[in-house]
Amino acid sequence: MKVLFLRTADSLHFSYRYLVEFIDHRYPIEIYDPNKPAADQFNEIEVVIDTGGATGTHEMVDAAKAAGVKLWQVTTNGLDHVDTEYILGKGLLLSHSPGPLTAVPLAEHALLMILYFAKNLNHNHTKDWHRVMNDELEGKTLGLIGFGASAKELARRARALGLRIIAIDNRDIPQQELDEFHLAFLGYPEDLEKNSGRV
Repeated sequence: MKVLFLRTADSLHFSYRYLVEFIDHRYPIEIYDPNKPAADQFNEIEVVIDTGGATGTHEMVDAAKAAGVKLWQVTTNGLDHVDTEYILGKGLLLSHSPGPLTAVPLAEHALLMILYFAKNLNHNHTKDWHRVMNDELEGKTLGLIGFGASAKELARRARALGLRIIAIDNRDIPQQELDEFHLAFLGYPEDLEKNSGRV
């Protein structure tokens, strides 16, 4: 199996070194050269790695299809930067990287945003920053819609700050996980409205 790692004209994505380490020379990896014709670079390639989902173009997808590429792999949790309709419309298999692979960075980013707004950092960019009051997180409630890998990592970090954790999920959560994360409430989607004011 031969892998093609897409890159932009500006730089090679930092995740390339992790891919090389993970593959450990089991498969040859080619690096896409944006200064060369696309079509030639997809010959004998079976898997395309699209960093962040925003690197691939329609021209690249067309070249991949013509060359017989089997999988278009996006190294991102979401697909909002990916033209899924175009890729799937060409008959290519498309995969992304949800769950544990991106759970920690996503949880850290969500926690950053929680702290940003709780501490009024959007107002504290002036010399009088100490005059804007802010909220303490301890004792506040964090509601999680979905309790997958990313939500669990966020719950771990939020609990350390004294937040009360509630969650909604469409599946049963094992008791072991309920005990581990000390959820104050766990419900199903139909409980979202019914309990929103009482949990």
